[in-house]
Amino acid sequence: MSNYPKPSLTADALIFAGHGEAMKVLLIQRKNEPFAGDWAFPGGFSEPGEPLAQTCVRELEEETGLRLHASVVRPLALRAKSGRDPRGWTVSQPYMYHTSLQPDFPDEPTLVAGDDAQNAEWVLLNRIEQLAFDHGAILCEALGRFWPEMPGHDARLSGVEPWGRPQELKSKALFYGGSFNPWHEGHSVCLNQAPGQLERIVVPDSNPFKPEFHKSCFWNHFRTIKSHIPEQVHVFPGFCGMEISNPTVAWVGHTGFDDVSLLMGDDCFLQLESWYQYRTLLNELEGLFIVPRGAKGASFEAARARLLKQAPHLAIQRLDAHEYQHMSSTDLRQKAKSE
Repeated sequence: MSNYPKPSLTADALIFAGHGEAMKVLLIQRKNEPFAGDWAFPGGFSEPGEPLAQTCVRELEEETGLRLHASVVRPLALRAKSGRDPRGWTVSQPYMYHTSLQPDFPDEPTLVAGDDAQNAEWVLLNRIEQLAFDHGAILCEALGRFWPEMPGHDARLSGVEPWGRPQELKSKALFYGGSFNPWHEGHSVCLNQAPGQLERIVVPDSNPFKPEFHKSCFWNHFRTIKSHIPEQVHVFPGFCGMEISNPTVAWVGHTGFDDVSLLMGDDCFLQLESWYQYRTLLNELEGLFIVPRGAKGASFEAARARLLKQAPHLAIQRLDAHEYQHMSSTDLRQKAKSE
């Protein structure tokens, strides 16, 4: 007998239908605790020795009547974080599928709620506000797989128009990353300062320089960020709610854009040399656009000179002064929470 503690194993099914703003996902309304009455993805516990993909399609059929073969569902990131399930240590393997991948499959197959589900419905993504467990974070990851420009894209989904993203994007991208917990006026100023000729993309993610934060539902967090930004700015969902930190260098050089730049405050800019593999990151970038956040000019110029010595090709531009530049992040967060 092993002395190591063992988790419970579960699998979840994210089944999509439709394209663009009409995209839907299959949800069940839970019959039992925990989260009785709340909406979640079909799924459940694995039987001893059962392959998890088989668990996924078995639970899908039991709870919704929808039958798929285990070979057609694709795995997402394994979820094992403490606290994700109030019943205890539960590790889940989510799988995703889009109904268009099977030519003879109905666009929205008929559903019959059963087992642990009191209802089963195809729900428009625009109508989803909150999901049980950490299913909001899993939904964000899955939607990132539809973006052909971003790492993690599933080539099988190339014919599916992504939700929340225009059909055509510019070839030059400006990424603005952060935890945005919560989104505040300082973040809006950063976006307003950014050059409009670049495709501006907000990337919600964890910040390795700040304490980890937890959301009751990362989908709700993602929707809140999306509601605060202009229509011409886009939000990439794929990293929102990841269980491990995602260094910028791990993905920024693997996008489908011709040129990639970063937007950041000068407080982050002064810490850039402490970022993971920052020299490699500098070589992946075309430019840095820096929003004033109270750093002294001499400190900024010294950092700029050091970085250009290592990456002479890099365009580093400090943007205009603004009314919030002397407010701390804490003050801006408190101001946002009070409104």
